[in-house]
Amino acid sequence: MDILLEQIHRDLDYLYSQGKHVKKIKMNPKVYERMTNKLTGVEIINEAVIVFGIPIEADENIEKFAFILDEAT
Repeated sequence: MDILLEQIHRDLDYLYSQGKHVKKIKMNPKVYERMTNKLTGVEIINEAVIVFGIPIEADENIEKFAFILDEAT
């Protein structure tokens, strides 16, 4: 999970360097559940899950990172 969190941070840094603004992160429900249960860098504020100051939510249509996480954890 820490690998995924580091990758998200790098990707956000890249997007910010390109002048983009990220308002929300969507991820596979399995990934979302693992992140909220295992990572210390993830906050839950007013029932919203926040990472790096950005809300994240589960989306069943997202499959990215699913295989990598299964192999990395």
